[in-house]
Amino acid sequence: MPKIEFTEREVEIHYAIAGEGPPLVMLTGVMGAISFYWKVLLPYLQKEFTLYMIDNRASGQTTDKGKPFTIDDLVEDTIAFIRNFGLEGAPVLGHSMGSAIALLLGDRYGSEVGPLILCNCFARINHAAEIVFSSALDLLHEGVPFSKVLWTMTPWFYSPEFIKKERFKLEIFVKQLHIPVEDLERQCQALVNFDASDILPRVTNETLIIASEGDVLTPLLLAEEMANVMPNAHLVVIEGGHASTVEEPEALARLVIDFLYRGS
Repeated sequence: MPKIEFTEREVEIHYAIAGEGPPLVMLTGVMGAISFYWKVLLPYLQKEFTLYMIDNRASGQTTDKGKPFTIDDLVEDTIAFIRNFGLEGAPVLGHSMGSAIALLLGDRYGSEVGPLILCNCFARINHAAEIVFSSALDLLHEGVPFSKVLWTMTPWFYSPEFIKKERFKLEIFVKQLHIPVEDLERQCQALVNFDASDILPRVTNETLIIASEGDVLTPLLLAEEMANVMPNAHLVVIEGGHASTVEEPEALARLVIDFLYRGS
């Protein structure tokens, strides 16, 4: 898959383009790589949009200098990508940490991006989520295999019903996925340091917030708090856990399509 180098930012971004229609920029969460992250959702959206998907720093095939980074750095990477492809004005969909990137894009470059779609989002992660990630990193540093650590985190990402139904597929997935500990640590540190609580009223882009009623990693309350203070935000709640792109792809896609084609 192709890459584009931004020399001044010391990053080479791996990206993929799929589908037909107006552009939609898509941003992944922690441990997300476009090789698998959008796999379940993709068939529902690529019929309606041309999807521009990127791997963040420390994920997938994107390469950088291995230094610590912040969500602000990911925002600057993303706007450089948007400008390079002439995607100014395109809507941006972010899931989990990707929603944090999209939120800051709206604050800092609101005139250069279109509507925002924030899935399983937060202005700041709560203490429980911090413990989940810090404990996972502790186990990895102690030599526990990545697959075992990821399996212990599964209930934080998926609803009990989904785990029961798709346990076999999830077990295969966690055995196949591997991320270098140092890269996961950089992503988690960026996540823990992120706090956009003060900028929410400044984000005036039309915004669809999609929350999951069974999300224990970024609970519904966090989305409700955001929707209450963002001037042009609308909150919709769907079933399932944090990984809405996997558990409820059809429902999520329908919301996205209806939101972006509304009035067209």
